[in-house]
Amino acid sequence: MSDKQGKIQTASGGTLFLDEIGDLPLAFQVKLLRALDEKTVTRLGSNKSETADIRILVASNKNLEAEMASGRFREDLYYRIAVVVLNLPPLRERKGDIRVLANKFLADFCKQHSKHIRGFEPDALEFLERCNWPGNVRQLKNQIERLVIICKDVQTVPAEMLSENTRAYTGSSGDRSARREDSPPPVRKKKLNKFLKEVSDRVEREYLIECLREAKGTIVEVAKIAGVERQSIYRLMKKHGLVREDYEK
Repeated sequence: MSDKQGKIQTASGGTLFLDEIGDLPLAFQVKLLRALDEKTVTRLGSNKSETADIRILVASNKNLEAEMASGRFREDLYYRIAVVVLNLPPLRERKGDIRVLANKFLADFCKQHSKHIRGFEPDALEFLERCNWPGNVRQLKNQIERLVIICKDVQTVPAEMLSENTRAYTGSSGDRSARREDSPPPVRKKKLNKFLKEVSDRVEREYLIECLREAKGTIVEVAKIAGVERQSIYRLMKKHGLVREDYEK
């Protein structure tokens, strides 16, 4: 028998949170119901029952009453856990939460990835509030982390950066009104083009440095790796001001 305790045993005397309980297979629903009713569990490989007195909190993105009616969720387990029910509206219906969550996630991920982004520009926050966020808080969190990872030399996040980062992941592609709602705030075309050029130049420079490192600075080999003429490599090195120290680090 394993000496390792399961989640229910570990939480004995306290609270156990079960996320997405609507996805729990029926066979496991039976075991969970028994554990809650009898306040006991049996470790794998053992015939001995052990006490497990827990308080349980559950969450689900599914309508458990509908799941119960379709036979995918046990009726007895539903009434066992549905003592106090809190219905949380989707993020698109809680616009006031978006700014708070976005700033919290930004601060957390900046700390995690050692970035120094101070916050969002006002039009960027307005853009976030326009999005439908079909994936709710998880989607917002994932997109903020992705934004932090790809951002370089940015002190505050502009709306156009968010539109590049988020537009493909929000709204309903089949709903014209949703697409209009998710459109980024108007920005000057000149400003957007400047931003896109800066990103392109940054990627070009980093790729050239990688080629130089791989070829150990030999221009002929760099040209072969990149698939261009040697003159192009010299031109790009001059364009980006690259010297030997840049690719020998």
